[in-house]
Amino acid sequence: MFEKIIGRSFEEARQLGWAYFTHPDDLEADLELFNQLSAGKIDYYELDKRFIRPDGSIVWVHIIVSRLVLAPNMKYNHICLVQDITERKHIEEQLIQSEHSKSILLSNLPGIAFRCQYKPDYNMEFVSEGCLNLTGFQSEAFIGNKDLSYRNIIAPEYRKTVWEQISYSVKSKTPINLEYEIVTASRERKWVLELGEAIYNDQGQAIALEGIIIDITDRKATETMLKYKNEHDTLTGLLNRNSLEKDLDCSFREEYAINQAVISINLNSIQALTALYGFHYSQNLILKVSEVLTQYQTYSRQIYRTYENRFAFYWKNYQNREDLEDFCRQLEVKLTSILTVERVSGGIGVVEITKEDRTNIDRLLQHALNASERAIEVSNREFQTHFFDKNLQKQIDREKYIDDEMMKCAQEKDDGGLYLVFQPIVDSKTQKINGFEALARLNTPKEGAISPNEFIPIAEKTKIINSLGKKIILQAFRFLKELGKKGFNDVYISINVSIIQLLRHDFVSSLFEMVEVEGVNPRLIGIELTETVFIHSFEVVNGILSKLQKAGFQIAIDDFGKGYSSLARERDLNIQYLKIDKFFIDQLLKGDIDKVITSDIISM
Repeated sequence: MFEKIIGRSFEEARQLGWAYFTHPDDLEADLELFNQLSAGKIDYYELDKRFIRPDGSIVWVHIIVSRLVLAPNMKYNHICLVQDITERKHIEEQLIQSEHSKSILLSNLPGIAFRCQYKPDYNMEFVSEGCLNLTGFQSEAFIGNKDLSYRNIIAPEYRKTVWEQISYSVKSKTPINLEYEIVTASRERKWVLELGEAIYNDQGQAIALEGIIIDITDRKATETMLKYKNEHDTLTGLLNRNSLEKDLDCSFREEYAINQAVISINLNSIQALTALYGFHYSQNLILKVSEVLTQYQTYSRQIYRTYENRFAFYWKNYQNREDLEDFCRQLEVKLTSILTVERVSGGIGVVEITKEDRTNIDRLLQHALNASERAIEVSNREFQTHFFDKNLQKQIDREKYIDDEMMKCAQEKDDGGLYLVFQPIVDSKTQKINGFEALARLNTPKEGAISPNEFIPIAEKTKIINSLGKKIILQAFRFLKELGKKGFNDVYISINVSIIQLLRHDFVSSLFEMVEVEGVNPRLIGIELTETVFIHSFEVVNGILSKLQKAGFQIAIDDFGKGYSSLARERDLNIQYLKIDKFFIDQLLKGDIDKVITSDIISM
């Protein structure tokens, strides 16, 4: 239909861009509004404009442009409805130009033309024949208020506002441009657009009003639909993040609420169910959660679906922190009762809004998300609550600092503060060193030495572990070369590899390339993986380990027995060694060796 309106093919329109065939006189206004929409200053706009067809003819259109909220990586961020109003524009121009034009208008107008006295009851002097189609009443019924006044069919809630705006236009001698609802003879509600102006006598007094009243019900329905979609979540029908941000902004401007808080509910583990049972399964679960959470909505506590697997409550005028804690405990119990059977856990993050938070809504919602994620990290239950506070902010700042330092290490040629220490691996029978385990360390200018227990999880979360891991492997290979130069040609080096590195598409080829460039023997290189390999695609992982084994690498499972141990999996995995977790080894010093499970693990 758009091709028909502009007289161009889709491909031609795409290459030229809408600005090219927009009439020059309309382009500036359109671009200004479009830039405001793109900058997030407005949610939608509408405009009458002209397009120039290839043959030079002009087509008038009415456009409604609205923000379109999709996934963050989508390139489309707005939607535009285009209606050909060329005929209407011609009618309006003819109305202004001459009395002859009025006769054409009256036979084609999708509404009525009128003239009435300048009085609150309208008191019509002329009403065109379109009156019956628009109102359900014959035009004669309004002449001289014979049967009823036009004011009577204006919906009651608009009557006062309509007359006030007409009076203002008359006094300021500006055109009348109003949108309101009327109630027809059949009790149907219709949206109308009233365009007109006042007629003045020689003394400058308004004596009459002339204009047209057009049915815009369809257009209003479209606007309402666009507004609804922009403010509501498609799946659940709940208000979305756009609405939450608007409500926060509106409340902050009015500043009437005393205590305010945002409660974020994070259900990111539902994503795993999508992979196992399919998209519709997880969507139905989201709907179930939505229905449950909606039960906790009150006049002062509104619920929103802010992201794919996240919800939020915005609570105004609660009494104290104990209220928040009690509410969150209720949510914990309820969510646990319906999601434990689905093996879904999550976190609840709470931000009590301060004056500083009012200046940056995006940061406020980020704080709520951070608190919910921290609740997941530290929880030993299916659901737990964490309040955002200064300590959490310090932890976040520290993680950001560590991440920045690791990024520097990954980018610098000399590895920056990233270095290795080498823990000897001793043969208990010969008491000789057979090899070394390469252990990564990070030294920072501000925080000093950072434990790998702290920086490795951050590196895995931000995916910088891939770049960092490559540098660790290269440092280990160079240490192995130095051992060879000093005559220790049978000492091996063991390197810890993250599952994120292992599953990277180019990990094996990159590892083989580093082996060739550095000139090291794969048979003197051990690759250590934690038991988390069990929770990933077993076939894919085992295939990668098979390639490494065939190339001569020694494969070990570290921390065995700690979390995901499976003897069936261990038997089938392409590995040579199990490294029993320190928990079991420590037990050897505490009691009778026959009573501990360690010897049984070794035997098996």
